[in-house]
Amino acid sequence: MNDNLLSNVDCFHPSEMGHRWFAKQLWRMMFLPLTEKKNELKFDQFLKIYCPTDSDRFQIK
Repeated sequence: MNDNLLSNVDCFHPSEMGHRWFAKQLWRMMFLPLTEKKNELKFDQFLKIYCPTDSDRFQIK
């Protein structure tokens, strides 16, 4: 795990970088079909924000 993802105050809560990465992952995962969703995510510092298309829908089932 990347140490920069955790707060340097208590080493438990997410840092700003951790919050940004998680928000991008959550947004991206909401549009993936269930067959492509992963249980384990790998940190990618350069992860781009997913821009949904007009035909995209949240994939919750």
